[in-house]
Amino acid sequence: MTERQMEPVVGKTAMMAVEKWRIQVRVLDSRYVFGRQDVLVEPVSGEGRAWVDAARLTMIEEA
Repeated sequence: MTERQMEPVVGKTAMMAVEKWRIQVRVLDSRYVFGRQDVLVEPVSGEGRAWVDAARLTMIEEA
C-alpha cells in the first residue's frame, strides 16, 4: 500500500477495540510497517496518542 492510498484515513474518526471497550479515536497519521498499515490515533475525549495496527479500527462513516 502506498502513502497516497493510506492518506484518506488521516483526519477521520474510528472506533478502536481496547480489551472489552470500543473507544472513539481520531486518526492523525498513517504508515506502512513490516507488511501492515499502522495508524497514529488519539482519543476523541481524553489524552494520549499511540501507533496501532489499522486492523483494530472500524472507520466511522461521515454524513
